[in-house]
Amino acid sequence: RAAARNLGLELELCPPGNHRANAGERHVRTVKDHLTAILAATDPTFPADAWDLLLPQAELTLNLLRGCTLDPSVSTWERLCGRWNFDSKPIAPPGTKVVIFDSREERRSWDPHGKDGWYIGPAPEHHRCYRILIKGSQGIRITDTVSWHPSHLVLPRETLYDRLVDTLRDLN
Repeated sequence: RAAARNLGLELELCPPGNHRANAGERHVRTVKDHLTAILAATDPTFPADAWDLLLPQAELTLNLLRGCTLDPSVSTWERLCGRWNFDSKPIAPPGTKVVIFDSREERRSWDPHGKDGWYIGPAPEHHRCYRILIKGSQGIRITDTVSWHPSHLVLPRETLYDRLVDTLRDLN
């Protein structure tokens, strides 16, 4: 506190234990919820120890969604880095299973034409390219030729019991 006062800064303290009033705590909660959602949606075969490779896209997507406090008409990302061009830098769900194409120069005659991996984010320095974590070698490769294989999520369905309860509620 003394350092802030020496710099002429005004401190505004939140009540102890009140996380709703503290903007920093709200941002931490938003980041944690976003990371939890990303990890829950990754392919079941995505390596658990590679979660840190998903952080750059998590930061990107949060900043694309968050409005800038200085100018709410633009995103935080646009204010700091300029407009994101989704046509030249596409984004997909992180942790999605993919197969990347190997050209004839990269493989032998009878080898498979692709390698299995997982999408970990866009390659912003390259046009329409993706960063892929290669299965087995755990190396990261930048490529523009990807075959997407998202895992199928089972969505909850309404059961006969649920319909019966809803009908009884409506009748009541």
